[in-house]
Amino acid sequence: MGEAAESSALEVAAAFVALINARDTEGILAAVTPGSRFFVEGESPTGGRESLRDAWAGYFAAFPDYEIHVDESIEKDDAAYLVGHTVGSHVPEELESVHGSVIWRCEVVDGLVDEWSVHPSSPANRMSFGLGRAPSP
Repeated sequence: MGEAAESSALEVAAAFVALINARDTEGILAAVTPGSRFFVEGESPTGGRESLRDAWAGYFAAFPDYEIHVDESIEKDDAAYLVGHTVGSHVPEELESVHGSVIWRCEVVDGLVDEWSVHPSSPANRMSFGLGRAPSP
């Protein structure tokens, strides 16, 4: 993935989701910049490969069935916005299965993930990211 400097942000984000869904911690670390940042809206950010190793390994151990399902993909500048839902996460099951309930923002630098952030797919967040209204079901 590091050789993918010519890849679009959406391609990099899709490959990153595949690594997450495979629970491939070492692949995730190879796919990020040395100073990569990760955060979930409302929580403290995590940065750097070693901190990310601990965070992802811990999450995968706690939630071994975690998967991201992408319902909508949007590319803007050097970032990809993936809108979707999860299964097997810490989120209550009745919320988890709601399509389009999460926005993942993937900022890409030289074909690597420089920032991965997770946000609720609220109208305010969609507007702040310039994503417009959610598509009709």
